Amino acid sequence: RISSTRTTTTTTTTTAITSNNSSNIFETNNTKNNIFYQPQQQRALLHISSNNSTSLIQKNWNKTNTSKNCPKNHTVITRTTTTMKEDTDKRSRSRSKEGRRDKDQNSKRDDTTMKEGDKRSRSEEGRKDRDQHNERDDTAPKKRKERKLNSYGGKKKRRSVKEGKQHPDWRRGSEEGGEPNERNTIPHIGSYASPKMRELFDVSLPEENDKRLGGKRKVALFIGYLGTEYNGFQINENQRTIQSEVELALYRAGLLQQSNFGFPHKYAWSTSGRTDKGVHACSQVCSLKLEIGTEHCDTADVEYFRTTIKDRINEHLPDDIVILDVVRTTRNFSAKTSRSLVRYQYMIPSYIFKPNFKKLVKKELEEKDDRPNSDPLAPEEVKKLRKKLRKYRITPDQLELLRSALQTYDGTKAYHNFTRSMDPGDKASSRYIVEFKADAPVIREDGTEWIPTRVLGQAFLMNQIRKMIALACDVVNFNDIATIDGTMEAALSRHNPIRMILPIAPAEGLFLDMSVYSHYNERKNRGSASKDLIEDLDWINQPSSKVMKKWKDFKESVVQQKIIDQEAEEGNFIIYRYQQTFVFMEKHEYDIPPPSDATKKIKDDNTPSKEKETKTDSKK
Repeated sequence: RISSTRTTTTTTTTTAITSNNSSNIFETNNTKNNIFYQPQQQRALLHISSNNSTSLIQKNWNKTNTSKNCPKNHTVITRTTTTMKEDTDKRSRSRSKEGRRDKDQNSKRDDTTMKEGDKRSRSEEGRKDRDQHNERDDTAPKKRKERKLNSYGGKKKRRSVKEGKQHPDWRRGSEEGGEPNERNTIPHIGSYASPKMRELFDVSLPEENDKRLGGKRKVALFIGYLGTEYNGFQINENQRTIQSEVELALYRAGLLQQSNFGFPHKYAWSTSGRTDKGVHACSQVCSLKLEIGTEHCDTADVEYFRTTIKDRINEHLPDDIVILDVVRTTRNFSAKTSRSLVRYQYMIPSYIFKPNFKKLVKKELEEKDDRPNSDPLAPEEVKKLRKKLRKYRITPDQLELLRSALQTYDGTKAYHNFTRSMDPGDKASSRYIVEFKADAPVIREDGTEWIPTRVLGQAFLMNQIRKMIALACDVVNFNDIATIDGTMEAALSRHNPIRMILPIAPAEGLFLDMSVYSHYNERKNRGSASKDLIEDLDWINQPSSKVMKKWKDFKESVVQQKIIDQEAEEGNFIIYRYQQTFVFMEKHEYDIPPPSDATKKIKDDNTPSKEKETKTDSKK
């Protein structure tokens, strides 16, 4: 049996367990003379099992084998018990004003000692102490001493990150003795800073960049462009791209340093979305660091960015690229990661839904057996078909079916069949679509009816929107083969193991409409310092502003007009409808089972039957 008392004073209890399952207890109040007293081990627990042999489990206890106060062959365990009254007094003391003052005084003392220690270490006396310590330390390796002495210059001074990068021995991720990092020494092969690109496209650079302003700040560029003459937006090897043209204009305008020209990562280049070859945009947002001038770094001069900086860049851009707005942003802003939503628009001519298209082609064109699949129609044949198709208007039933097909994309779905090289189980194929709508048809000046469609989502895969449009159009044109419940659900199902081959709509009807940064505006407005200097990136809710008027004018008179004129000259949608009717549907015909039937087949194949087991046993 073990007895312990809780009194108003702190007591020390010494417990001895004999070897023949008998216990003796020694108590003493003289904590100073007790050799087993340890103040740190307070309120320890003592447990004795219910067996005949007494077992002892202790936590934070002092355990010795022999002692003067105990008989031989005994184990001595000591603990200290504190009263409940002392615990409550200490807690109330710490929570009171006096306890807070004690904490503040202790923290002030620690701060003063830290500051004195820092001054001591940075002074000459501290350096002498360290030198003497290094001389005494004979076990330290030579390499460690050399690093402390700083072999670059012989001074005992810590180099900054910028000085380290400028040193020729600096390299990133390479072992000692390797080559210097090409990422910081050789310009991008798709930039005009590369001599090969300048020779290929006959571009000349100014000898000296005397227009430098100084004072770097993060800004957002609101860009509109026509992608017909360019191989996409992103910088690419031996290709003329939108990014390379914008970078060249920034360098010629003196907004980029010569050491940063050709290195997009040095000036923190980022884009809201990449467009494919031939795709247009009227609201592409790019973020980067520009030299805006030291006198404008800490001012809220919005018109300086929208007039001076914008006009300075537009002077050196081609006619099919324009800067619509320049807005200063926070330093951690990224056009890609800070974007909340992005909206694309795709224009569809109504004659793509012309019924009995096969009969019309056989009636108007001559039969040819050697028509290539990539370019089956001659320019004269395209113009002949366009005269017959131009006056067609979509029916209300077709428009309703198109809207219901586009509405199936709403929500989070798997789009592994709508891009390249993705498996059904790939998590990166999941995309969230807020809405996909088809607006009312619009008749243009040449008499052709167009259907504008708008898709709003978080992010899109390569060729995703064009394949979404193609599948929805096939549901309208080939309703007996391509259906919403069967074909579209199978294409969007993650459980369908079969890789579907989907058609792709022409790139000429797609353009980037608008980028939304609502989450960035909310985070920015939480801080009081950035409210006055930095403006919100909210172009949608400012329809009467000058920027939105320019955006609307560029969208209607430049981008949409370019799509209409290009279709009148080339007839890309007529060629696409011909390929779908005579090439794609004859080979594939969307003979994919619905996801429910596909999952049943997987389960049936994976569950072994008795006949299969007997066959495998006989083969073995």
